[in-house]
Amino acid sequence: MLVSPLLVPVWLCGLVRLLRSSSLVRFRSFGWAYVVLAVTFLVAGGKPYYLAGMFPVLLAAGAPTVVGWLRRRGRTTRRVVVTAALGLSLVINCLLMLPLVPADDLADTPIVDINYDAGETVGWPEFAGVVAGVLNSMPATERAGAVVLTGNYGEAGAIDRYGPALGLPAAYSGHNAFWEWGPPVGGRPDDRSEAVVAVGISRDLLAGNCGSVEAAGTIDNGVGLDNEEQGRTVWLCRDQSAPWPQIWPSFRHLG
Repeated sequence: MLVSPLLVPVWLCGLVRLLRSSSLVRFRSFGWAYVVLAVTFLVAGGKPYYLAGMFPVLLAAGAPTVVGWLRRRGRTTRRVVVTAALGLSLVINCLLMLPLVPADDLADTPIVDINYDAGETVGWPEFAGVVAGVLNSMPATERAGAVVLTGNYGEAGAIDRYGPALGLPAAYSGHNAFWEWGPPVGGRPDDRSEAVVAVGISRDLLAGNCGSVEAAGTIDNGVGLDNEEQGRTVWLCRDQSAPWPQIWPSFRHLG
C-alpha cells in the first residue's frame, strides 16, 4: 500500500532484475537487502514504513522493464494503462497517507485499517484534556508535585504539544528512546513524586511501584475512532514505593 497496489508489478520487476540481471550485478545487494529486511520486519512485527526506503530503488530498477513494455505494439493502449495506474495511485496514496479525510469521518472509512498511523494523532487535544482534568481534580499541594507518565512516545507528544495551554507539566515515558530523557523530578537519589498521573501503562506495573492506584478518567477522542488511546484508563498513583532512579528501569520498554 505504501507504493500503491497498482504499481506492485513495477517494483516486483525491479526486485527480479536486481536479483537476476547480469547488467545489475553491482547492485544485487539491494535486492537481497529488501528480501532480508521484509522477512525480518514481518517476523519481528515491524511497521510497514520501515521498508519505505527500499521502494525507490526497486521502482528505479523496474522502470526500464516498463519503458520497454511501452515501446512495443499497441503503445497508445499501454500508455493509457500506465498513466491510469499512476493517476489512480496518486489518488489512493493521497487518501491513505495525507490528512484529507476529516477526523470526524475517519472511523467510517477503511483508511485506519490500512494505514494504522493515520488515526494515531486523532484526539490528541481531548487526550491532553482528560489528563488535565485528572490533574486539576487533585489538591493544589499534591498537584504541584505530580508528574505525568505515558505508555508511549505518541502519548507523551500529545501532552507536550497540547498540555502547556492546560497547565500540564512535561510528560515522561519509558517507551523507546524517550526513556533516555531520564526519570521525573531530575533523578536525584531520593526523588519521589507526590502523585503520578499515568496513562497507557498497565495497572500491575503501576501497583508494583505505588502503594495506591485508582482509575481517575477514561480517554475518549470524541469521534468514535478506535485508535491506540481510545478507551484507555487514566490512573492516579500515590505513595511511590521507591525513588525514581530505582524504579525508572522497570518502565522501559521497546516496540
